[in-house]
Amino acid sequence: AALTTAMSSASTTLTATRTAKLGASGKDNPDHPSQKKRDVQCRSKSVPESQRRYCAYTYRVSRWKFDDRKFAQENVWPWLKLPFKNNGAVGFDMETEPFGKGAERLAYMFYEINKNKTRLGKKLVAKESISVDSEEKKVNFHQTFCRVQRKALDWSTEFNKAVAKTPSLR
Repeated sequence: AALTTAMSSASTTLTATRTAKLGASGKDNPDHPSQKKRDVQCRSKSVPESQRRYCAYTYRVSRWKFDDRKFAQENVWPWLKLPFKNNGAVGFDMETEPFGKGAERLAYMFYEINKNKTRLGKKLVAKESISVDSEEKKVNFHQTFCRVQRKALDWSTEFNKAVAKTPSLR
């Protein structure tokens, strides 16, 4: 019964989330400026690193983590500022062409960089929303995305517990 309830809740929430992203007609708006991002071609995975184009970003760049517990509190900013992964990092050197594209986001390779724009550490992945252009709206998009991911984690944990208690599924 708990497993059925969890799956039903997941289905309802995911449907509501997708519906909110569509226009009144139930279709994406082809005239919206973000449609240009949907038409972006991803670079070939065979392009060697030496031939990939990057762009450095050091102005107003920071890392943030969403705190679901803070979101539940009224009038509390749910984002926790984090340090960069590498000592001395002040920004990013991000690919100008995405290497991957999903239904809602584009994926880019990037490195953290220091004040001399020297790359630090390992290659990382950044994701950008296809449907959201303004920085203000990106915060809300990421907040919704993080809440959905958190809920998915909760449900998968609940599902795994239910499976572990079911003798025929061991």
